[in-house]
This record gives sequence, C-alpha cells and structure tokens, in this order.
Amino acid sequence: SVGDVFERLTWSRPDQVAIAAADGAHGDERFATVTYRQADETANRFANALAAAGLVPGDRVLLICENSVEAFLAKIGVAKAGMVAVPLNPSLAPDVLEHLIGRTEPRFALVDAELWPRVEAVFAATGLTVGATVTVGGGPVAASPSFADLVEGHPATEPDVEIHGDDIWQLLFTSGTTAMPKGVMLSHNYTHLGALNFALSLSRGLRHDSDLRLATFLPMIYHVGDQIFAFGAFLAGGSFVLGRRPAPGPVV
Repeated sequence: SVGDVFERLTWSRPDQVAIAAADGAHGDERFATVTYRQADETANRFANALAAAGLVPGDRVLLICENSVEAFLAKIGVAKAGMVAVPLNPSLAPDVLEHLIGRTEPRFALVDAELWPRVEAVFAATGLTVGATVTVGGGPVAASPSFADLVEGHPATEPDVEIHGDDIWQLLFTSGTTAMPKGVMLSHNYTHLGALNFALSLSRGLRHDSDLRLATFLPMIYHVGDQIFAFGAFLAGGSFVLGRRPAPGPVV
C-alpha cells in the first residue's frame, strides 16, 4: 500500500532523509527535514488522529494545501488509515470548490493558514469545519489545532487497517478546463506501479538507487506529479526535496 513507502525504509535506513523542505515548504521547524523513521511515525500519528476523530476506512479527507512537508505526510497518513485523500487546487473558483466538497463529502479537512482567507467563505457555505492547520503563513485557523499539535497527541504505531492494492487512496481532480473537474480514482497499486516505472528513469546512471536526490517545486499535493516524482524517489530509497511553489525566484 502507499502507506508502506516510509515504513519499508524505516527498517533498513531509518536515519536517511526522506523529505527536506525548501523555500518555506513547512510550517513547523520539526518538519523542516524528516528522516524515514520520523516520516513514518508522523504519518502513523496522523492516521491514528483521523481514527480518533471518528473517521473509518473509505472516508474522504480534504486537503486545501500548497506544498509542505506536513501536507505530504498527511497524505501518506490518509493512505495508512485506509481512507481517501481529496487534495483540491486552492486556485479553483469558490463555486467549483463548493461543488467538489459537495461531491466528495469529506469528514476532515487540512488547510494551510495562508490559504484560509481564500477559502473561509467556502467552508462557511458548505458547513465543513477545519480539522487541523498547516501553519505556513500564520497560526491555526478556525479554532483548529496545528498539524504538529494534532499529531503529537496520538501514537506512532502502525494503524490496524486491512488495505487491498485496488483500494482507492486518492481522488485527484482535473483542472476542469471545459467542464467541472473530474475526480480521477488512484489506487495503491496504480501509485506503486507508476512510481516504480519512473524510478527506473530517475535513478539511471547512479551507483545505487538510494543515491537519488530529487527536488521539485511543482505542485505535489493536488497534481499527478506526486505519482512519479515523490513516490518515485521514495521507492528508489532516495531523498525528496520539496519546494513551496513554482515561483521563478525561489527556484533559482
């Protein structure tokens, strides 16, 4: 399952860097750089937090986030919990966001602090509450805990959930250029096969696959690039450097 991508390295190279933030792609300093062990434990904590909030396998978890280490760890936590991540592009029009929230009926939402002014009215219109805040650009919003505080209070043990490779773990919406966005259903198997295939190209010429160091500023939370770049790096046993957004200055 997608939830295994950190766990498998925890037992062989636990202290290797899994994700490093660039260009402010983290809210809390604890997540500026995470090893495979730290990444796995944080994802487990988030999965257990979702279960403690009453969610069950198959429930949808909304992410209104740009790139951050916290948001990416949250996506893995959703997968570990047997739930379905619904990351939405925060640049979509408010009425489109309302439509997609209505279609997916999420039971938990993770929101970037800096994006809250843009989507606050959408949450009010749909009646959705904020479950936790990624504190990039500000403190916790809508009386929610920060991501760091939320996960701190839950165990780092693997959640006891049965997952099949064909289970859907992410609904990734298209841009909706000619109609309303369509939700593409991504299974655990799909992500593994796509990432393994691309990892062969990413690691070509390296002495060891695990020497791979991949950096990207492309959207990795709500764009299909996560399937080949982020997961490709993890399945090669390499390290992933995550930039906040594709802004020319920070990229240079």
